[in-house]
Amino acid sequence: MASDGILGRILQSLATQSTPYKVGAYSIAGTTRMLKGPVPYDIVDPEEGVLGFSENRHLRSYIANMTRYESASAFAETYNEALQGLSQAEALSEALASVELTNTFKNTDISQQFKQVAKLIKLRGQTEREAYVIRLRGFEDAHADDDSLADLLDDLNNGIKKFVAEMEEEGAWQNVTIVSASEFGRTLSPN
Repeated sequence: MASDGILGRILQSLATQSTPYKVGAYSIAGTTRMLKGPVPYDIVDPEEGVLGFSENRHLRSYIANMTRYESASAFAETYNEALQGLSQAEALSEALASVELTNTFKNTDISQQFKQVAKLIKLRGQTEREAYVIRLRGFEDAHADDDSLADLLDDLNNGIKKFVAEMEEEGAWQNVTIVSASEFGRTLSPN
C-alpha cells in the first residue's frame, strides 16, 4: 500500500488538530501522489475546468429514483459517495465558470494551470486552508537544449507574474505561499 503524500498528510493534520481547520485540495495536474490521503481532492483540467459526468443532468432523476431508499451496505454507501461527488463536481464547475479574472493568462499549460488556481482562490469556498498542485513538465529531459530550458522558465515566470498580479488585485496574495518541488530522480530505478 502506498503512503500518503506530503500535502495529504499536512491537510489531514490541519483537519484533525484540537481546533481543526476546514481544508480543501485541488489538483490541476491530474492524479497526484502529493495530495493522496484521507482528505479528498478535486481534479481540475487546466483548460476546461472541472470535468463532470456528461449525462449527469439527463440521468439525475433516474438515479435519484434508484437510490431513494437508504441502505447500510458498503456498496450503497460507496455508490452514494460517488453520486455526491458528481453533484459536487457539477456545482464546482458552474462556480468556476462564473469567475472572472482581471488578468489575461497566456495559452501555455503552466499559465492555464495558474489561471485555474486563481479562479479557485477567488471562489473562496467554505474552507480555511487549501492546497493546489500544478505541474510543469520538461525539465527531466537530459537531451534538452538551453533554448528549451529558457522557454520553460519563461513560461513559468509569465504564469507566476500573472498569478501574483491576480492575487494582489484580489487582496489574497499575502495569504498565498508557492512551493516548488521536483520529482526528478525520486526513485532508485534508472532513468
